[in-house]
Amino acid sequence: MEEGDEGGLYTSMRQTWEEIGLDLAEKDFLCVGQLDDREITTSLGKRLLMILSPFVFLQVSPGEAPTDPPPETTLHWIPLSALADHETVWSHVRVDVASRLAPRHSWIKILVRILVGSMQFSAIVLDPSLTGRQSRKDDRTVSRRKPKLKLWGLTLGMTLDLLAFMHTPFRRGEKGIGSPTDYAFSPNSTERENTVDEALAPSMTSVFPRFSYPDVNFWIWVFGKRYREVIREWEDSLLMGGSNNRRINWAGSALNAFYAAVRKALVVVIILRAIGVLLAMGIGAWWLLSGDR
Repeated sequence: MEEGDEGGLYTSMRQTWEEIGLDLAEKDFLCVGQLDDREITTSLGKRLLMILSPFVFLQVSPGEAPTDPPPETTLHWIPLSALADHETVWSHVRVDVASRLAPRHSWIKILVRILVGSMQFSAIVLDPSLTGRQSRKDDRTVSRRKPKLKLWGLTLGMTLDLLAFMHTPFRRGEKGIGSPTDYAFSPNSTERENTVDEALAPSMTSVFPRFSYPDVNFWIWVFGKRYREVIREWEDSLLMGGSNNRRINWAGSALNAFYAAVRKALVVVIILRAIGVLLAMGIGAWWLLSGDR
């Protein structure tokens, strides 16, 4: 939010206009409401950068709204039906965790990459044929490449927040409200792409990363008791129609608890790796010395 902004709603409308040239102040758009705030952090949730306040708008007039994105930006109009489809295809996006923990030290970055591996974020694969017209300065370049579109990370989390309040013909919780943990399988369970057979959208937990090393995931589970409690309380709140603890930012609480467990797990893993290296060096030195006698 910049100085002079009247509030979060005004800021979202201004930034939408500045970023993609879409004027949400026109009578063609209606503000439906606001989702939970999202904390933008670095260093695995340790340092807060900003608070993101997402607002949902509904276009009440037919036809595609005019936009004017910058040359390096591509816009894709995605129908909600594609996200609520029972055959949603899932994949992964791999992120180098070392770049988040040690962005300025190249040798430390290499060491961290060896010790803890990489992170994998689940992503919804969007069918380019369902996205409608692609808004960009050079549409011919986009049409030739036809990149695989993936919805992941922060954007996926906000999308799942919205879908959790939708009434759908698919699997639902009590009172027709989708549970954030209501899913047929874990999209993190395998690296290959998967097809959801039942759920409207997997749980909010699918926005959290898994690590390429199994022992890191194990220690996250060990330290993740608070995180799992928050998820269960969030689920209970939705099943009660959102009347339970309305003022709690469930998404933010779950993220904070999860990354707190991640930081503890990484400390334990690095210490155990260091002990293992020292033991290996000690055993190797003992073997060499005993062999010379």
